[in-house]
Amino acid sequence: MNISSNFDQNISRFHEILDVQKNFDIVYHTLTIADKKACLYFIDGFTKDEILLRLMQDFASVKPDSFPSSAHDFAKQYVHYGETTVETDDKNIFTQLLSGLSCLLIDGYDRAILIDCRTYPARGVSEPEKDKVLRGSRDGFVETMIFNTALIRRRIRDVNLTVEIMQTGESSHTDIAICYMKRRVDEDLLNKIKDRIENLHVDALTMNQESLAECIFPHKWFNPFPKFRFSERPDTAAASILEGNIVILVDNSPACMILPSSVFDIIEEADDYYFPPVTGTYLRLSRMTVSFLTLFLTPVCYFLGSNEVLLADCEKYLATAISFAPACMLQSLFQSYLVTAEKPHLGLFLTIGAGILNAFLDYFLIAVCRLGMTGAALATGIGQTVPALAGLLFFLSNKKGLRLVRFHFRPKELLMACYNGSSEMVTQLANAIITFLFNIVMMELAGGPGVAAITILLYGQFLFNAFYLGFTIGISPLIGFQYGAKNHRELKNIYQIAFVFTAISSVILTIAAVVSAGPLVQIFTHDPETFALADAGFPLFAVNFLFSGINIASSGFFTALSNGKVSAIISFCRTLVFIAISLVILPHFLGITGAWIAVPVAEFLTLILSALMHKKYFLTPGERNYFQQDSIL
Repeated sequence: MNISSNFDQNISRFHEILDVQKNFDIVYHTLTIADKKACLYFIDGFTKDEILLRLMQDFASVKPDSFPSSAHDFAKQYVHYGETTVETDDKNIFTQLLSGLSCLLIDGYDRAILIDCRTYPARGVSEPEKDKVLRGSRDGFVETMIFNTALIRRRIRDVNLTVEIMQTGESSHTDIAICYMKRRVDEDLLNKIKDRIENLHVDALTMNQESLAECIFPHKWFNPFPKFRFSERPDTAAASILEGNIVILVDNSPACMILPSSVFDIIEEADDYYFPPVTGTYLRLSRMTVSFLTLFLTPVCYFLGSNEVLLADCEKYLATAISFAPACMLQSLFQSYLVTAEKPHLGLFLTIGAGILNAFLDYFLIAVCRLGMTGAALATGIGQTVPALAGLLFFLSNKKGLRLVRFHFRPKELLMACYNGSSEMVTQLANAIITFLFNIVMMELAGGPGVAAITILLYGQFLFNAFYLGFTIGISPLIGFQYGAKNHRELKNIYQIAFVFTAISSVILTIAAVVSAGPLVQIFTHDPETFALADAGFPLFAVNFLFSGINIASSGFFTALSNGKVSAIISFCRTLVFIAISLVILPHFLGITGAWIAVPVAEFLTLILSALMHKKYFLTPGERNYFQQDSIL
């Protein structure tokens, strides 16, 4: 209904609708402006006394002979506030009045003058208690929306920043601000959100953003992944807007809603914006990994062969060690890069230094600080982090040769690299599976001490096989260079030298492993039962070193020749197929002795397979022979 030019009729209707006799906070003030009756309505608490005094002074200056003929002219000449409008629809007038605007009715005018001179009660824009940062700004959103939009405007001084105001709620008429950057925002998503807000039919947003989220996404219950996230920090909101996201502010709420969102955004913290990109990415990856393990840590431990006795230690170690997974991956990656960059001595230095640091931290964190399994995991993780950071700094600062550059997505090259490195991927996956199988078998045969014993033997295998792995990584660039240059004679010389050296060193390392079995086992355990099992099993287990060197060198040789297929076959059979078959069959007939010789049997079978591949690609004349001038794959 529109208001009329009859002042008394308007006053009567306003008094009735607003019920000013009962509502103590709805104040009306009758006055005379240039011999014309007037009435000013406002909400107590939204308008300060000094503002009312200023309005009265302005109205006292109006002269009868210069009285404007319309409400619009009156507002323009005598209401000295930037946000002043005239309105005739009483529904809109009541909504604006209850929102804090002052309403002026003057006899003879068929429109009300709305004056935005409100002052909202608000707390200080202090840093949110639950969203603090180590570095960065210390302000935060408050319950007053106009303050929140100002905090965003302060950070984004761009004409493309758009803040649209909307209202919803039949009773609350809650203000909603939609903030976004033009030409960066997803227009389809923006229009969808605006349409849903416009079509909302709710009485009030009792829980602010959460109520709005439930209304916008009414069927999100079947989807566990987030569609939005909340933040009480204006810097986070501003950064999200600049990234092309939509930020929604709801009046009376000290938080904003950020859309769209993914599971990766949930693990993001405000501190990530104040770190270098590499550091921030590492922290997010670590946080995601830890979050995942928090849900599945105990099931994973049981799946890997743990029992009630070992569960607590397994959870402590795994929960700590998994956070260093990105560092472990980078460390392995940079070792290969350093060889390619003709800096193998640097990779060796970093590896040895990391090992020494790991050993020192093991003693310090376990014996001195008494951190137990957590200390062991920290020592290992820090030991992997040091060469990872050193490699990162080297390739970032290296100006010549191999260095880190801006990422360019090249699917063909990426797929070729994945194909050629499939053998190494298979090896790593197989190690995890075989460790799981060994744990299950040894748990059945010898319980907890059996699991500890096989773990020691697998540590010893890693220690001795590291020699072959290092040798293979070192000669791979030479093989690849000579093959690329089609220098088949030199390639054949490298082949002969490599495998003669590997065969001789295999005999020496096997003898060394058998002789040092007792002292080596004693380094890892002082438990008598575990020591007895490992000491008895290590000489049998060490037989695998006679064959493993040639198998590792064979797989690496084919990888360097870009024959990822053959390399993957050798690695897959060596590290998974043959061991799995041996673990299933041999312990059934030979008991725990079958478990000790499972790896030697698997390595021997792999040696036969490697010999067949050598005969096909190196010894038999033909177009597949790599040593012939016109050889092809």
